[in-house]
Amino acid sequence: MTAAIADRLRTRKGVALVLGFIGLVALGLYLPSVRYGFVGIDWQLIVNNQLLLTTPPAGIFVRGYWAGADPVATGIPPDQRDGLTAAYFRPLTTLGFWLDARISGVKAWYFHLVNVILNAVAAVLVALIVWELLHSGVWAGFAGLLFATHPAHVESVAFISGRSDILLAVFLGFAGFALLRSLRKRNWRWWLMVPPCFAMALLSKETAVVFPFLALFTPALTQNRFPRRYWILIVVLGIILSGYLYWRALVFGQIFPVPTG
Repeated sequence: MTAAIADRLRTRKGVALVLGFIGLVALGLYLPSVRYGFVGIDWQLIVNNQLLLTTPPAGIFVRGYWAGADPVATGIPPDQRDGLTAAYFRPLTTLGFWLDARISGVKAWYFHLVNVILNAVAAVLVALIVWELLHSGVWAGFAGLLFATHPAHVESVAFISGRSDILLAVFLGFAGFALLRSLRKRNWRWWLMVPPCFAMALLSKETAVVFPFLALFTPALTQNRFPRRYWILIVVLGIILSGYLYWRALVFGQIFPVPTG
């Protein structure tokens, strides 16, 4: 009986059922957060940030994440404000807040709803990645549900300012899925999806810098031979990373996201 269920979950319909269930669980678990308001640094980063509310979209890509926010007004003690003065460069996250403000009129429920939907997408992508690794609907379902329900993600989803974590997971999830699919299917067209997703992950949160190193070792870790011309993909990822670091240097006068000054 168990084997029969596992076999059914290997079919397209079975995988679609698993992914749909994971998405619904992730949505249902965090949907109550749409009743929450703005809290903590949400006020200074979004609501009271006149620079965010009045700047054109292009201006978001030439300034830091905390531009326009007042660290003093947050109420955080001075010795704990290093994160608020760090040279974070997350223009896609900021652009998301900008769009939410334009669409909703700075209504908290809309910002929370976007976080909830993005988190559900991230959970589905985790399941897809495990599907590509193990080709098992059962294990893909377990992985997706673990991601969707893990308490470590509560702050990232329920706290509006935690969106950078969710965007990082979404874009790297797409990039990782495309990379694994290309190796399993030996269809190198999937490579076309990897660089832009990596670039968007970089512009969402700095942690994405590790992805090229993971991509370099992915064939070995998945017990695949290094495909011909795989080095082209790695070089492209390296160029994107180098361009990102150069861009950061132009914006901040420094490469690493340490507190300014």
